[in-house]
Amino acid sequence: MKKQFDMLYQFVISGNPDRLDIFNEFHVLYINIDEKFNEWKEFLSNYNDIEIFMKKVYEAKQDYIIHDFLNIKEEFNKEFYYMEHHKLSSYFIRKQSTINSFKNVYTNLEKYVKEWNKEYVKKQLVENKDLFNNIDGKFTRLSAKTSYSSR
Repeated sequence: MKKQFDMLYQFVISGNPDRLDIFNEFHVLYINIDEKFNEWKEFLSNYNDIEIFMKKVYEAKQDYIIHDFLNIKEEFNKEFYYMEHHKLSSYFIRKQSTINSFKNVYTNLEKYVKEWNKEYVKKQLVENKDLFNNIDGKFTRLSAKTSYSSR
């Protein structure tokens, strides 16, 4: 890529020196291209990991989430720290909503797991009401059915 920038530089200098203002702006980008490329590469690597985190969370929500799932925060601590402490490049502004969702879920995971588990239990009670309404030939109250999930 630098070879193409060098060729463009030669073209601008030799062809139309009056266009130096455009070239100067371009030259700043050219000088910093390696740094920008590495910055973008690091961002995209962290962003891809965030998408993996969100996918794992989505998959876990499809079932009752056990306490061990909270260890996922340790696995994605580096990505959280990165997104929390790095300014988002304007080139990646479209990814801001995913980043905000990630930070929110990561920060409040324990609270969300409790909510998601309650929703999962409610869903299971509805889907399996015939089974849960008649355990050992006895009618069971809702509070008895859900007492284990409030611990």
